[in-house]
Amino acid sequence: MQCLFCSDFDKIYDVGNFISSLSDVVRVVGRVPDEVRSITPTVIKVPCKITSEYIKEMVTPIFKKNMFIQLKVTISTSCLKAEEPSDADVEAIRCLVTYESLKFHPQVQKLGERVISRVREAGESSGGRFLAIYLHVDALKQKGCVQPDETKKNKKCFDAYDVGAFLKSLGFSSHTAIYLTESRWDQSLDPLKDIFPKVFTKVWVNLVTLYYPHSI
Repeated sequence: MQCLFCSDFDKIYDVGNFISSLSDVVRVVGRVPDEVRSITPTVIKVPCKITSEYIKEMVTPIFKKNMFIQLKVTISTSCLKAEEPSDADVEAIRCLVTYESLKFHPQVQKLGERVISRVREAGESSGGRFLAIYLHVDALKQKGCVQPDETKKNKKCFDAYDVGAFLKSLGFSSHTAIYLTESRWDQSLDPLKDIFPKVFTKVWVNLVTLYYPHSI
């Protein structure tokens, strides 16, 4: 049983579609039942590519004992690597959730289309093509990537300049529009804008905070 309204899930995804698509796999409820609402669930950390054997050995015993658990998935770069599935049943469920069950809430979908439309307009001179880049300043600062340090020979991350230089080496025109998943502009991003003048953030596309009503 999975609770959806314990978070903002229903504000981002289409809850109705999620429940109906998984009806033959797992029972999904909108809210935690009253009889267990006051109970603190036992948190269990599980790998992103979980197997049936792992569930039987590590999760089932705890569930039988406590009857109210919360699974916390640990995401790492290894989760993104393609590999031969070792558990066909679990892989089938994973594909169902990823490609069928998780559909954006209609209002989120409309908002995304609006962003795409505006960035395409900005990249009209390059045929309407654009790039969307996940480049967060706060994350760069935590990794020490914002300020260049010539003493660090084995640099393990890319700053804004590195990203711009890489894209230019791939042949992208300076007219290419780039959308950064960043809510504000930071001066550390200036080197990227020097290479690609049409760099925009969420501020430029004028995103507003919306409240998405419950689907059910």
